[in-house]
Amino acid sequence: MIKKFDSIYSIVKACDSVPLQCLLNNVHYSFVIDSIKVGTTEKEYINDLQDYKIKSDTLLFKVDHQAKKYTFQDWCSSRKQRDEGLAAMLSEFRDNKIWPCLQKWRDELYPIYGSSVEKDGIFCTAERASCLPFGFRTFGVHINGYVSIPTSNDSSKYIQTDNSALFSSVNGYAKSEGKLNIPPGNTLKMWAARRSKTKQMYPSMLDQIVAGGTSAGEDPSMTVIRECEEEAGIPELISKRSVPRGSIQYITTSPNSTETYQPETQYVYDLELPLDFVPVPTDGEVESFYLLDMHEVY
Repeated sequence: MIKKFDSIYSIVKACDSVPLQCLLNNVHYSFVIDSIKVGTTEKEYINDLQDYKIKSDTLLFKVDHQAKKYTFQDWCSSRKQRDEGLAAMLSEFRDNKIWPCLQKWRDELYPIYGSSVEKDGIFCTAERASCLPFGFRTFGVHINGYVSIPTSNDSSKYIQTDNSALFSSVNGYAKSEGKLNIPPGNTLKMWAARRSKTKQMYPSMLDQIVAGGTSAGEDPSMTVIRECEEEAGIPELISKRSVPRGSIQYITTSPNSTETYQPETQYVYDLELPLDFVPVPTDGEVESFYLLDMHEVY
C-alpha cells in the first residue's frame, strides 16, 4: 500500500524516523573497520555474515557478540581485499537468495567512507542493494529545478511551456534564457516529476525534478550532471549551473522492517532552468514532469 503524505512535515517525519534512544539501545550490531563504525546491522543478518567463507575455507568476518560488533578478518585489511570479499559474498547471497533485498541488484557500487589511509576516504565499496542490511550510510543529490517568470503584460515575448495547460493559473511562459538572480515581482514555479508506476519505492508519486544516488568515484556535482541527463534530459550546459545549498542527514528505516536502519545524506542543489526548457523523461524512472506553482508544491 502506498503511503500518502499530507504535508512536507509528514514527509520529514517519515524520513527521519529513528529516535535517538533506539540508536543507544545497542540492539543492533556495529560494523567496524579500523575502529571506525561504518554500519548498523540488524541481528538477523549476523549469522550469515559470521558463517560466510571465501572459497569455502576462509572466514570473511569476525563477530564479537558480547560487544555487538563485527569487522573483517585480519587477512582482509586492504581496500582491494575488502572490495573483492564483499563482491564475492554478495554475489553468492544473491544467487542463493539468502538476502531477498539482493534480488533488487542494481549493479552499482556505493562508497563506504571513513578511511584515514585512502586518499578518497573510502574503506571499500559495496553493491547498492546491500547498503540496507549492512546499515551503510548512502549519499545522493536532490535538485530543486525552478523557473523565474517575469511579470510582464507583453506576452508576445514569450511562448507557453508544454505543461502550462495542466494548471488552473496558466501564467507559465517561456523565453530563451533564465537568470540566476530572481528580480523582485517575478513568479517562481517548480518542476516536479511523477515517479514511474514501476518504481520500487513510492511509485506514481510526485518527486523533485531530479534525484539520485552518488556512486563510488563520484562527487555530488558529478552526480548532479549525470542524473540530470539520465532522468530529465537536462544537458550539462544547464545542469552545471546548479548551486549547492547544503545537505540533509537523517536515519530512516526499511519499508519492510522498522528494525533495519538506513542512514542517508542528501546534498541539495538549486537549479534555475531556462523558461523555454521542458524536461523529458529519458530513463524510465519518471512518467512525466509538471510545472507547479509554489503553493501547489507546499
